[in-house]
Amino acid sequence: MRRLCGVRNTIRDKVKIRSLTEVSVGWGKIETGTDIPESTVTPSTDTIYVEDLYGLTKLGEDELMDTDANLAAMVANSFAIALANAEEKAFVIGDGHTYSEPEGICTDAVYTADAGNGKGAGYDGTYGSNWSIDDTVALEDMLQCEYDLGTQYLNGAVWLMNRKTELAARVLRAEVASGFYGNFLWQPSLMVGQPASFDGFPIYNNNNMAYPADTTAAVNVIFGNLKNAYLILDRSGMSLQRLDELYAEAGLVGFKVHKRVGGGMIRYAALHLIHNDT
Repeated sequence: MRRLCGVRNTIRDKVKIRSLTEVSVGWGKIETGTDIPESTVTPSTDTIYVEDLYGLTKLGEDELMDTDANLAAMVANSFAIALANAEEKAFVIGDGHTYSEPEGICTDAVYTADAGNGKGAGYDGTYGSNWSIDDTVALEDMLQCEYDLGTQYLNGAVWLMNRKTELAARVLRAEVASGFYGNFLWQPSLMVGQPASFDGFPIYNNNNMAYPADTTAAVNVIFGNLKNAYLILDRSGMSLQRLDELYAEAGLVGFKVHKRVGGGMIRYAALHLIHNDT
């Protein structure tokens, strides 16, 4: 998620995101009496909070002294992986500040109220729609999601979904005549290290997302420009503290990790979602 979303450093525990509704312009000459298009802008303010990630482990003093491996470095590496996994999950399905977590894209209240949420198969909202058939990936739904996104967000747009959803999308192709099918819209990458694509847009995976076959009412597909849509706030990097005295009576050495990070939506129109409303 970090390479796909916007990332900003901060020295505060929260950041206010201010925005305005869009304005319009028009062609003409004032000298000839052309009316100037007037826009009414509505300001709004949202807040993204910085949350805290903690972890603790303990190792025996003798184990630390006797091993030929650098266990402290191994612990630090393990914590770094755990923090990255926790972030990856929270940025997609985090429950928000009330639960001391970043606000995930799939669980954001604006998106969950817009589609899904018991509105029925095939429902089409402002920022997303439901599968036309519950629990089923359909080519028409994927293409509709792509074309519902505003053209200003197509540059840099990507797909984000569970690998199992991608597998279902990978075999989709249109029936051009009875019993005859066109090309697959999923295409493998021609370069090592680059993602596959669907209808020309890169596909990335986040396996914390729900997928249609698990029959869960949730967001299955995200399409759009994540850098314009979601902001990650870094308050501090990973800090690892060695606790030599706290557990000394038990013959243990503690290692405590702490990281402060937050995340939240800043532009809803930059994404279009597909929900499963099973």
